[in-house]
Amino acid sequence: MHISNLEKKTTELAAVLQYVIQYQKIHRNVTWEVFHNALDLQLRLQKNAVRVFDVLLLDIFMPVMSGMELAKKILGSDQHTRIVFLSFSSDFAVESYSVDAYSYLVKPVHRQQLWSLLDRLEQELMREQKDVFVLETKKGLRRFQRSHLLCAEAQNGRLTLGFAGGETVMSTMPLGTLAESLTLHHGFVQPHRSYIVNLNGIEKMNGREIQMVDGRRIPIARGHYGKVRKAYLDFC
Repeated sequence: MHISNLEKKTTELAAVLQYVIQYQKIHRNVTWEVFHNALDLQLRLQKNAVRVFDVLLLDIFMPVMSGMELAKKILGSDQHTRIVFLSFSSDFAVESYSVDAYSYLVKPVHRQQLWSLLDRLEQELMREQKDVFVLETKKGLRRFQRSHLLCAEAQNGRLTLGFAGGETVMSTMPLGTLAESLTLHHGFVQPHRSYIVNLNGIEKMNGREIQMVDGRRIPIARGHYGKVRKAYLDFC
């Protein structure tokens, strides 16, 4: 679990860092970076195509750009990093919901309070990690959750992936390479040599095609219906 802390140089920051150092002695997989300027943190995030931090601890009141302003900018490009706000006031707690904040801690932060939060985050991230695959896109490498992928189609050497929520991503990854990671263990089936579908995203099917929950229609190759039907029934 990689954490970034955006906070002014204060005795409160020193206390939080001490709590984290103590936590790291027990949880060796936790790493930590501290930023005292929101612009520096923003630049660090923009330089990387893949997710840099799993968790951002953001102080609300920062010079130049507040933690809330930074969170709104991050939300547009990264909806998976957990954001936790730190503040001496609870005045911005309601606004934090607008950026899907994971939590809002009012200072002074106590050790057990922070440790309990980090425990929950670590458990969630471990579960999420098992569901992640990396894809080469036009913008570089990106991490995606398998459970959010509805279907993938290979056509003319190009792979088109449709995700829950309506996002469509293009890639040059061969369909066969993707199929190797999306096994039935993860709830996927290949009804046609050019398609992979998420069994959880199937609305209905017949002998000729599958209709996905988002309305997409996926053809079933001749002789594949029995395999697809069995996979779907076993999954359900």
